[in-house]
Amino acid sequence: MSVLGSLSDSFSGPNHLQYFHSKSICHLLESVGFKILEVSTPGELDAEIVRNKIRKGVLDSLSCPGLNYFLIDNWENIGASFQRFISKNNLSSHLWVVAKKI
Repeated sequence: MSVLGSLSDSFSGPNHLQYFHSKSICHLLESVGFKILEVSTPGELDAEIVRNKIRKGVLDSLSCPGLNYFLIDNWENIGASFQRFISKNNLSSHLWVVAKKI
């Protein structure tokens, strides 16, 4: 997750490592002869993961304008919509790529 950076529990492993985002993995695959067929980020927990880091005091939300508005102050009203926005726009940390060797 780009918001959490090194604070992400998925950065150091051993499972669910996140070293790529949709643009970087596509660039890598294309550079070694793959055609990208589909990219999606169907994640459902990104916003909640960041919200929990803020609530636990691990992440200072003041360094990221708007996070308190979406993830703390208005969570009940717009939290789910915010997560759908993240997923729909390929911004989720849960990344699927389908590619074919050409």
